[in-house]
Amino acid sequence: MRVLAFPETADANGNPYVALLHDRMRAEGIVIDRVSGTRLLSRPDVVHVHWPEQLVRTDAARRLAYDAAKLLALIAAARLRGAVLVWTAHNLRPHEPRHQRLMDAFLALFVAQVDLVIGLTAASRAPLVARHPLLRRRPFVVVAHGHYRDAYVGGERDRAASRRRLGLAPARRTLLTLGYVRRYKNIAELVRAFVSASATDAQLAVVGRLGSEALGEEIEAARGDDERVHLRLGAATPQEVVSWHAAADVVVLAHDTSSSLNSGAALLALSLDRPVVMPDGPSARELRDQVGAEWVIAVRGDAPDLVAAALTAAAPATSRPALDHLDWARLARETLAAYELARERRLRRSRR
Repeated sequence: MRVLAFPETADANGNPYVALLHDRMRAEGIVIDRVSGTRLLSRPDVVHVHWPEQLVRTDAARRLAYDAAKLLALIAAARLRGAVLVWTAHNLRPHEPRHQRLMDAFLALFVAQVDLVIGLTAASRAPLVARHPLLRRRPFVVVAHGHYRDAYVGGERDRAASRRRLGLAPARRTLLTLGYVRRYKNIAELVRAFVSASATDAQLAVVGRLGSEALGEEIEAARGDDERVHLRLGAATPQEVVSWHAAADVVVLAHDTSSSLNSGAALLALSLDRPVVMPDGPSARELRDQVGAEWVIAVRGDAPDLVAAALTAAAPATSRPALDHLDWARLARETLAAYELARERRLRRSRR
């Protein structure tokens, strides 16, 4: 089986999710190449897209329209030649879209060609169908987000040593939010809530590459002169990711759930054996049901509620959450089974 995928390897922010999945699929004998115009015309069996909005440039409306029209035509040509289009729906919509109407039109036309949807949680189907009613008639398969235990090795694993190396106060309860710093993650609101909490025995670390200078300035302003807030607004190496998690007592996330259908940052925290406080929602509850309420604390409310929960969360009774069900070999086989389902369904339809 020959698959065209986007993305084909780790994304620009270093997230190894796709690379981990594809490594296991290749071990099953699958040929995987990156989506391109030439390859879409070369009779692939499957076209698998994770983030369709990233396949079109959004610097100018005219450029977006051109890219979108070209891509949709090439996908249509690939499907006419026998390929099936599979979409793994990570998000309900782009987090921070430019040219909203054009992007909405592109995504609607993309979805109209989708043969099968992969959701990372069962709970994601309902909002997806509500936004794209055409998907009610498309097969929906759950293939969970895998863990990152094999992707992050090295780094300092000792809590005290990590705090010393990273310049954190050794005895303070440490809250961490780590990942690409974008506006939908509500980092500035989280920092303001922590500063307002006035917990003298706690500290907050914000780590990750900035999405924009303006957002960085907003976060700096939210911190003010509060020495309990540690900002490391730059890309972190895999070893540094390990060390920051080792230094933390709990990871706290404040992302906007109106666009997110899952959280890779939550899976990263669990993979590195840290409990996570995150906004309540169907995906958070599903993850909590899988690994336990001591590891996933789903909070209704806004940033102050999340901070309050993170400041008082008890340490889990076990040293590691159970993540065996998120093994990549298993998830690769489930993905391949989804491909076969899409191809069989397409074949049946062609015979009618």
